Amino acid sequence: MATKTVESKQRVAAPVALTIDTVADEYLVHNLHTAIVSHGESAKIADIARAIDDESISMGLIRHTLVRNPQRFISIDRRWDINTRYLDKQRPAQRLLEEIVANYSAPITAWDAAHEFAMVSGRTPEGVLATVEKMFRGSGRFGELNVNGSSRYVPFTWLLDTSDDYTKDADVLFYNFLSEEAIAPYTKLKLDWENDPIGAVEQLLAHSAKKTPRVIDNRIVQYLAWKALGEDFDAAGLYGALVASDRVVVLSEHRWTDPETAQTLRNLFVERAQALADVPEEEEAEAEEATPLNVSDEDLVEFEHILQDAGERAVRSSIFLQEVFEIGAGDRTFANDIQTVTDALQARTDRFEWVGYDRFRVPGTLPPYIGQMPENLTFPIVPQIETPEGDLLDQLMEDEGFERGLEREVLSSVAQDVNDQEPSESTVWPEGVSADSATIDLVLKAHHKEIGTFPLCQIPLGFLAVEPNIVEIVLRDRNGVTYQAFADYDTQLLYGLGLFDLYSDIAADSGAIVRLEKTGIAGEFTFINTGETHPEVYVSPERMEQLQNYRATEVEAGPTVASFDIVKYVLEHSNAAMSFLALLTEVNIVRRISRRQLASILSGWSGFSHRSGVWTYDHKKAAQGYNKAKRKYTI
Repeated sequence: MATKTVESKQRVAAPVALTIDTVADEYLVHNLHTAIVSHGESAKIADIARAIDDESISMGLIRHTLVRNPQRFISIDRRWDINTRYLDKQRPAQRLLEEIVANYSAPITAWDAAHEFAMVSGRTPEGVLATVEKMFRGSGRFGELNVNGSSRYVPFTWLLDTSDDYTKDADVLFYNFLSEEAIAPYTKLKLDWENDPIGAVEQLLAHSAKKTPRVIDNRIVQYLAWKALGEDFDAAGLYGALVASDRVVVLSEHRWTDPETAQTLRNLFVERAQALADVPEEEEAEAEEATPLNVSDEDLVEFEHILQDAGERAVRSSIFLQEVFEIGAGDRTFANDIQTVTDALQARTDRFEWVGYDRFRVPGTLPPYIGQMPENLTFPIVPQIETPEGDLLDQLMEDEGFERGLEREVLSSVAQDVNDQEPSESTVWPEGVSADSATIDLVLKAHHKEIGTFPLCQIPLGFLAVEPNIVEIVLRDRNGVTYQAFADYDTQLLYGLGLFDLYSDIAADSGAIVRLEKTGIAGEFTFINTGETHPEVYVSPERMEQLQNYRATEVEAGPTVASFDIVKYVLEHSNAAMSFLALLTEVNIVRRISRRQLASILSGWSGFSHRSGVWTYDHKKAAQGYNKAKRKYTI
């Protein structure tokens, strides 16, 4: 083993006091470095994030860390690289390999080292692999570890030097840059290095529980093992076993921690990412001259790849902006840049389908059910039935002929439905409800719950994006699970297989109140099942069964039944007088009729009585037939 010198000891003997922030910095930098190495070439931030595959490490945090470590990373042409790849290719090969491994700061495979060596020398990894392996095994400067059957290499300085020249424990301590003070806290522990070396390290870390963070140097671990095992001590074997274990976590700079501390570091990364999102760009960035963003054909190809990876979901322009241009919400040019990207994508309709807000998908991938009108939402054509007096039972009349109050009730947003809606500006909305509302309550009717749809006429125009004709939105439940939905302005329906899933937890068949709440992300809404019901649209299970039986046995199975007769049946078999909205709800369970058809029947026929806002059927008055005064309003 190579002999250390006092000179080399002086170069490394001044350890930096460890804090949780220091370890977090080292851990994060190490993750970024190894991610770029595994990527194989200079990488975009999105490439690095994918290679790390850790949700706690956001792209914003990655970018911030790369910028803050110029001694380790370099940015070239919107990509990030490792500085060691730009070392002088003329320097001695042995020295170059040592710097590559030292910067990697962890056990490295010969292939990864050869790849990095080739990046500097301008050769191929295959061409230098044999040379790198020879230097690893023959130079006397590296130790070989067996990690789950494969070889990895570390500098000998990371292993305990127990040269035969050292006659005393003090020599081993001195030449391994250790001190008796560093070893003393652990000397009284009973550690089973022979049968459970991993457990021994776990005990060492647990003994450090009062420290923040729980970290121990590999040389301390190895010194204690050497003292216990004597001639049976195998420095490389112990190191390799620890690297292969999931019970301890390897850190850079030949240190160890436990999974609990590693999770603490990840939690800290989440906090840092949130803090970065809440602050503006640094002053030096403000001083830079902003240049207009240019979206090239090459960029559009990258956008297409991102869309293909997304599969059946839309992708936001901000994702393109971040992954391709490394521009995030905290950048001062973000607003202008995202508009530039959105405009560029909207201009290429052959390659990108705009589905509202800043969202795009692969053309032709919208669900096939969009644009279709389900049969149960259409109005059946019913032959007219004429009375002996020549009056049609189901004739329509102008709004001016409606009984007092009905002309306003037919304009209610809750009364409206698909194929039977008013312009948004003519609709009577609940108090406080508008396109600018943060939340709106919606009333779910039976025929929509059954097929997973919802009528847009209950949603103020502008609450959702109004362009293009089909707008994709994301609904998020209380648990954060997301569902797709599609607003189709041609059919005036909200579709989505996700609505089936969201509706499945709703007990009421008719009248459930659900809430849409805007989030901080355009096009994303929280979907809340309030557990409440609308008193005029709710239909009890017993009443629902009665109405459905009547529909099956009388309306659908027998001769033509006029809507007049359905209205009469519903009122006659009700336990109480009914409001217009309640009556409309129940009649539509039997057969779909429009608001104005119902209002015309109630207003024209004498048998229907209106008092204190509710309706009943009066057999005595029914004999008077059709109200002659209303005939002038018939259409």
